[in-house]
Amino acid sequence: MRHQRIKIAGLFMVVVILSMEWCTLKAYPAEEKEMYRQALQLFATAQFEKAIPLFNRVARKGQELELQLDALFYEALCYHALGAEKRAQELVREILRTHPQYRVPQESASPSVLEWIRSIRMNVLKVGEIEEWNDSLEMILEALKTGEYEKAMNDFKELIQRTWKNEDIKNQLETMKKNPPFSSEFQFLLRHLSYMTYIPAGTAIIGAGKSRRKVRLKSFYIDRYPVTVQEYESRGRVIHKRSAFPVTGVTYADAEKYCRLLGKRLPSAEEWEYVARGPKGLTLPFGYTFKKGFCQTKEEGGALRPVDARPEAKSPFDVLDMCGNVWEWTSSVDSKNRRIVKGGSFRSSREKALAFQYDVFPPNTKRNDLGFRCVLDEEVLQSHIKNALKKLEQFRINVRAQEGS
Repeated sequence: MRHQRIKIAGLFMVVVILSMEWCTLKAYPAEEKEMYRQALQLFATAQFEKAIPLFNRVARKGQELELQLDALFYEALCYHALGAEKRAQELVREILRTHPQYRVPQESASPSVLEWIRSIRMNVLKVGEIEEWNDSLEMILEALKTGEYEKAMNDFKELIQRTWKNEDIKNQLETMKKNPPFSSEFQFLLRHLSYMTYIPAGTAIIGAGKSRRKVRLKSFYIDRYPVTVQEYESRGRVIHKRSAFPVTGVTYADAEKYCRLLGKRLPSAEEWEYVARGPKGLTLPFGYTFKKGFCQTKEEGGALRPVDARPEAKSPFDVLDMCGNVWEWTSSVDSKNRRIVKGGSFRSSREKALAFQYDVFPPNTKRNDLGFRCVLDEEVLQSHIKNALKKLEQFRINVRAQEGS
């Protein structure tokens, strides 16, 4: 053992001597500099046990940051020479966590030392990514609990972009794809709710003139845009893209099936109208009078346009494309069991696009100006959140157990 220590010390002998000469040029406090010099001398003579407390004292109580870091580095080398590799690497990681750009003193930059530091640095980056992953999952959980679904989704996307090269995280992502919660409730929340808008419970003003009435509605979530072609064809796997056109030519049964597939449903005529008119009962989503370009009816050229073409024409609840463009199916029926549709279309007149107006179509109707959007009941959402949080927490407990084993 003694021979091994002398051999290891011999590898650093020239390095240490150069380091001592380099150190004397520094304007460090005299007592601190002297203690550091003594520690280097003990290190050079393979007296690692005696050098450690001196290096430690300079590292923990010194006044010069650069000297503190170098003392901590040499303390790590002492443990490395003694074969206490775990403690040695802990000290190096401590340096790299707080000062990731730390460079080994030039006089100590032998190939063996640089390779040793490089391997530890790579491990620190790996551990740091895992710590960031776990911390970010906690933040995503909190965002879900407070209803910040879009933030949760964006945070998760950014997290994957920063950490996806880490093999351990790659494995976790693969597991998430195959198992709850990301394959069910949690994935549902992140992928779909970011494009829905919360509608609080309230009193809706429905109809106009003699048919005007007030209806009390429960809170719910509604798609911010009509369902697009890409969304419909992918069965919800592709989320809304910019400049996307609404899907058309779907029957009532087609629309209902799509919403049900995603755990949602079609809105009632009253819910749709409440979203379009807001609590004040506007006649149009954007006010009381038509504005050029805000409502895609036959007066505006009679052509289908993307669902997000006029973001300024949003309703009081920040929901888009509720005036013209495409009629939208609702779950409501008239006395002849025909389905009520709302919103008007690029083929209809302006009067049909007034928020309190409606038309009726047989449920098997297919038209190039007829689409839909979905809603989600808040109690259903809360059930998804509860299940997602429960499964995500269990998932993380399992991951921690694997990391500790």
